[in-house]
Formats: sequence, structure tokens, C-alpha cells
Amino acid sequence: MESIHFQHNALTAAEITTRRLCRLHRVRLFSPALCRVKRGSKVIVQGESRVLATPQQLIVLPADVELEVINQPENGLFCFADARSAIADARAADEV
Repeated sequence: MESIHFQHNALTAAEITTRRLCRLHRVRLFSPALCRVKRGSKVIVQGESRVLATPQQLIVLPADVELEVINQPENGLFCFADARSAIADARAADEV
């Protein structure tokens, strides 16, 4: 018997837009994600750690970790951010 392992990665994309300050509590991602803030800023809180993400930065959000995300628009304008994540679909099949 031989095992065949197959892995498929699907890239997903999302755009986050907020008009006013918004706090998201207990955010938990299924897979790691890259996030790029286009306008405004984000504060990412994990336990006692805080990171400020601005348009000049690319941040990595970990999977299966509880986060608080605070979206902060700039001068009353929208807060824009792009998020990309790769979801691995791993399957194993046995050949006879």
C-alpha cells in the first residue's frame, strides 16, 4: 500500500472598511493572514502586547490565537485594509 499526499492552497482575499472607530473582541482566524492597512490604522492586541499597524506596514495575523482588533479611521475618513490568507487543504488517499 502506498500513501499519496495532496495539498491544495486556496488564496482568499478580503477588504475591510470602517467609517468610525470599531473594536472587534475575541477575533480568532482559521489560518494565518497578511494584512496591509491602506488608510487609517489598526491596533492589534494579543494579551498584554499591542501593535499599531499603519499604511507603511505589512502585518502577519496568526491563526488560532484570540486577538482584539481596533480599526481607527483617519480624519473621519474610511479605514481601508486588505487581508490575504492561504488555506491549506491537505488530504491523504491510500492506493491498493
